[in-house]
Amino acid sequence: MKRYSVFVSSTLRDTKEPRNLVIGALLTGSYIPIGMEFSPSTVKETKSHIEEMISLSDYVCLIIKSEYGDVPEGMPISWIHFEYEVAKKHKRPIIAFAYNGRKRGDQRDSRTEKFVQAIEVDGTTLRFWKSAAELGGAVLSSLKILTQERSAPGGWVRRDAYVDEEDSLEQFYRRSSDYDYSEFLDSRSNIKILLNDGYGWRRRHEAALSARFKTRQAYSTTIITNDDQGEYLDYVAAKSQKDLQEQRADIVSFHEALTGMALEHGYTKLRLLKSKYINTHCIYICKDYAIETPYYTTFHRFVHLPLFRYRSGTGIYDDLQQDFDLIARPLLVDRGG
Repeated sequence: MKRYSVFVSSTLRDTKEPRNLVIGALLTGSYIPIGMEFSPSTVKETKSHIEEMISLSDYVCLIIKSEYGDVPEGMPISWIHFEYEVAKKHKRPIIAFAYNGRKRGDQRDSRTEKFVQAIEVDGTTLRFWKSAAELGGAVLSSLKILTQERSAPGGWVRRDAYVDEEDSLEQFYRRSSDYDYSEFLDSRSNIKILLNDGYGWRRRHEAALSARFKTRQAYSTTIITNDDQGEYLDYVAAKSQKDLQEQRADIVSFHEALTGMALEHGYTKLRLLKSKYINTHCIYICKDYAIETPYYTTFHRFVHLPLFRYRSGTGIYDDLQQDFDLIARPLLVDRGG
């Protein structure tokens, strides 16, 4: 069965609740939501990232309420309008949902009104909504019709339906939380781990980590997390739905807990590192395989992320090794371990 990716475009301030409901509905309906939750720092970089994300998406869904959205310096249109134009440029099937309720203060401003009119003139599929509660179901039903009328050429398929040319994918888990890392941590080899703050992961696998430090003392364990003093930490905190102070505390707590655990067992081959940059995916590497969990593909910390396990000796395994090593060498602040 194919699963299709849907780029969700909306304004930031007035569509938070409907956007979250739409994303939840897409996940329930086995779609893969994609969006610009975390933008690069410059307008040029953001525009480039939007182009890339939409070009990789199968469908585009617009959620429009009253606000036209922020218009960046040097651009004549807002971000949601720009995303719409990019979707047209890449010939992506588009469905737009415009608010048509009558709550005081929710009427569309003049720029939003012109934008909605332009969408109608373009012949783009346009539906109207009055309450956030009805929006999720409306998106799913409209997507079902759209996929029947204009089936996207891309889509994602399960491992048993498709194997890449290197046959590198060993295991796929729809929910990464279903995977047991005990075997990985028990590996008789040096291991490398790239995490975000590591706080939840350490608590779930504390027993297996302790056992590794006690019984695998001949092998090294190198772990990278985000830097609690890094300039992009606010993005990580937003992704995890934490405030900045809590995010910093979780990273510090992770490093202190593992350092203490290693000292308790006399384990001297633990190296803890902190990356100044955002870790876009979590990586776990041992001699036999590598595991990858993409981190910035969904929008809520409680939504389970997929997990992919690749066997060693294949191109993807080598790519993940290179990703880790490129981060580990020049971009890190070594803070002990």
